[in-house]
Amino acid sequence: MKQNKLSVYGHFTINPFHLNKVLTLNEYHLFDTIRYILESNDLEKRISNSLIKLESHFLNGEQISNAKNNLVKLKFIKIVNVDKRLGTIYKVNYDSICDIVEKINSEKNSVNRLVIADEYRKSVGLSEINKTKIKEYRNSEFDNKSIAKDRYIFSNQNITLSSNIDNSLDYQLMLNDLEYKLQNLAISKTEYEKTITKIKDEASRNNIILNNENGKWITK
Repeated sequence: MKQNKLSVYGHFTINPFHLNKVLTLNEYHLFDTIRYILESNDLEKRISNSLIKLESHFLNGEQISNAKNNLVKLKFIKIVNVDKRLGTIYKVNYDSICDIVEKINSEKNSVNRLVIADEYRKSVGLSEINKTKIKEYRNSEFDNKSIAKDRYIFSNQNITLSSNIDNSLDYQLMLNDLEYKLQNLAISKTEYEKTITKIKDEASRNNIILNNENGKWITK
């Protein structure tokens, strides 16, 4: 539940462990910076290169431009509008991100997960980033091990109630995270309803209720 706890402080990245298999370091940092700014402010906020440099490790516009072009090819972000003076309006393509994360999740072999990520990059015309790791770990002890249960739960559409959720605080954080993502258009109303149904009964048994005044889930 670490990701959900971080989201309380304004930080939520969908399954970063899998995204790091698909994205280079610069691509990942730019995606995370854009997503952070959008979720912390107005969804229609224009983001300038200066703001990106201020909020991240980027030092120049060329680094940002290269990473941005790759993220567009990977369908992680869309460029809605560009104004050289005021900045760019971005939109995070959550559907596309969900697709690749779920595809990686469906593969239980750690090395094959890297292969899936590289194949996705090649399919959009980008270079592979995992070739060295694949060569190093193919036919190693890791290649013979299967991940019986995914270690990093992606909870956007299909939440599985597991031993990771072991106290009322975890349920409360998960419910408030769903409310937050719905408000910020990270999930659809249908996805929200389907997911929250799986949690509400158990949350109720843990004395967690919705505060109608502020729309937050609280403990009685």
